[in-house]
Amino acid sequence: MRVESYSKTLAETVVFMLRNPRSFFIHFMSWVFAVPMLFIFFAIIFNFYENLTIPSLQEVVEIYFEFCIPLTIFAVIISYQEAKGNLKGVVSEQQVWNRWYTRQQAVPQDNPFEELSSFANKQPDTYFLTAERTLLSMLRKPQQFILHLICWISGFVVVYGITDLFVIEEMPDTVQILLVITLAFISCYQRIKGNMNGTNSQRRAWMDWYNRQQQAEDGLQPTESPPMLGVF
Repeated sequence: MRVESYSKTLAETVVFMLRNPRSFFIHFMSWVFAVPMLFIFFAIIFNFYENLTIPSLQEVVEIYFEFCIPLTIFAVIISYQEAKGNLKGVVSEQQVWNRWYTRQQAVPQDNPFEELSSFANKQPDTYFLTAERTLLSMLRKPQQFILHLICWISGFVVVYGITDLFVIEEMPDTVQILLVITLAFISCYQRIKGNMNGTNSQRRAWMDWYNRQQQAEDGLQPTESPPMLGVF
């Protein structure tokens, strides 16, 4: 049963990623194009390698493609975490609204949609407010970050045990430790932020629906069905 639940979660998250490719595209572009440039910059600044010389074009291409393998994997994992959090936020918010809608239907009154629960009056978060709330959530519940850190450490240990193809293994130990901590922070941040974005998006869908009901000519019964959760 647990395996089936994990499989279902995995399938729904992957489908959500495919239906919302913008997030993955941003992560992919950031990791595959920006990170190698940053690495070259810091390699020059901190002199990671002795006798560092300007590489030839062929060497740059070879190094770049070596970086692309792990960076693409990082982009997929972090994008998956964001999608999983987003989907969880959508589902949790949908459940709240479903309970509210059921209560409205169960209590006959002239206008069952006249009164709206206090949760519906919450305003959608701005980008900076979402970032602030995400960081505060990470500070209040550090176990979330610790869990991501453990997963990334375990992943690196497994990868190092089965392959030596990753150019990351050639980095100094300090750089590798900083990389793991950074990846854990980013994946945890994206997971929490995705949850908040999913919650906000589903809330907006319900609020738009609710406002349309208020603008209906009769104002007694809804003229359209409420938003339903549709992942696929």
